[in-house]
Amino acid sequence: MRLLIKWAVGWYLLLLTVHYFNQRPLWNDEALVLDSVRNLHNGLLFAQPLESHQAFPRLYLWLIQQFSRPFDYHVLALRFFPFAAMAAAFLLWVQIAHRRWGDSPAMLTFCLCWTASVPLIYYGAELKQYSVDVLAAALITTILIACAQRRLSYVFFLCIPFLGFFSYAALFLMLIPLYQLARLTPKDAQARRILTPFAGLYFVVLACLYYFDWRVSIPKLLEIYWHDYFISFSSIGDFFKTLGEGINNLISRWFVEKPKFFRAGARVFIGFGFGYLLWVWWRTLKLDRYCIQSVVTIAGAVFFELLLLGALRLFPFTVPRMSLFFAPLLLFATVEGFEHLRRRWPAAYGPVQGIFWVYLAGISLGISREVIISGDLGAQSPIWQ
Repeated sequence: MRLLIKWAVGWYLLLLTVHYFNQRPLWNDEALVLDSVRNLHNGLLFAQPLESHQAFPRLYLWLIQQFSRPFDYHVLALRFFPFAAMAAAFLLWVQIAHRRWGDSPAMLTFCLCWTASVPLIYYGAELKQYSVDVLAAALITTILIACAQRRLSYVFFLCIPFLGFFSYAALFLMLIPLYQLARLTPKDAQARRILTPFAGLYFVVLACLYYFDWRVSIPKLLEIYWHDYFISFSSIGDFFKTLGEGINNLISRWFVEKPKFFRAGARVFIGFGFGYLLWVWWRTLKLDRYCIQSVVTIAGAVFFELLLLGALRLFPFTVPRMSLFFAPLLLFATVEGFEHLRRRWPAAYGPVQGIFWVYLAGISLGISREVIISGDLGAQSPIWQ
């Protein structure tokens, strides 16, 4: 089993690396971001809207600008940080999963989920911020769990607010460690000492982001592009329609878009994981004395945050790439659901797990063909014709 797990880890990294070096031409949104990278110099990148109503964390974009300029904005230089972020996020998640499952079939399943995910490969080589969102979620999850297990000091929580300069998603993800510190304050002296500086850093980062970024870009973007991607309260029918569309996207779009047969399969397998997450989340939270210190409780908290922000029209969570950081959390919860099935109904577990492996292998082979042979993996590439 250990050899198979190492193969799956290596295969994902190979697919990600080959996809990066395929040097696909910049598509529309990437080209528009490049316009800002080329044209906004001498502080303008922090003082005016990005061109064509694009949104991108400014400090992160400035780093890409400084790094790629000596290479004449070559596509590999422009996409290097997104590539490195996705690779680092995957390795962090591998570490989290290995601490949970060791060299077991569950660990293999989790790694295969990455090799079968077009978004988790494709966005590792795109001039956008989504791979850093995945990395931010991995870092916050790692720190939360390590501190809960006393493998790290709560001092490491103070690193978390700075992720907001590189990932918008990190800003509401870091509400979870803020809650955790507040929950621990009555009985943990170290948490009491860390809570105030953590909250202070969080609001300083928010203020900086508002002044140098949001006030000149985000309001127009929400109004112009994302107004149809929130939970609607205009009628009961619209509420359930938009809520259903959002949850459907969170369940069905982390593997492949086409052929639709594979996307329908995701609704079955990941839908099972999502159902398990909702079923076990509150019970686990109570067992942990309302502390958020496991992947399942973190995943549930993130899901309810997404619902709330979508209802407040502050975050278009129904757009899959915007919620890409949630994918590893949900995949992890799905594997936990399969482990629960193994313990409770072992006779059913074997066939279901085998079918899931065949399903993941079929998608991974299709993705491999697109990446290695055609060299043209897109966000909605049909992996089998």
